Amino acid sequence: MPGKLKKWFIDAGFTDVVDNTNLISNKGLETLLKAQNDYSSGYTICLFVDADIFYPFKYKSGSSFFPNHWVVMNSDVKIRKYNKKLKHMARQAS
Repeated sequence: MPGKLKKWFIDAGFTDVVDNTNLISNKGLETLLKAQNDYSSGYTICLFVDADIFYPFKYKSGSSFFPNHWVVMNSDVKIRKYNKKLKHMARQAS
């Protein structure tokens, strides 16, 4: 769970550890953009996501709204559907 992961990072010597997770609802594109900006600034970013995002839509069994998988960002965020919007939002945030 998020609190446990935060404790692990603190115990490992990380500072400025922030837990911005939400177990009930989607945080949205703005939160993903914030994670992208923090990643670009050199922070280690862990995202708590629904593993269904890794499967093509045709293989999904239905809607799932609960995070169940941790991923670590190791590159910039690229979402074809939102790529232009992400670039525009990043320019506004700068």
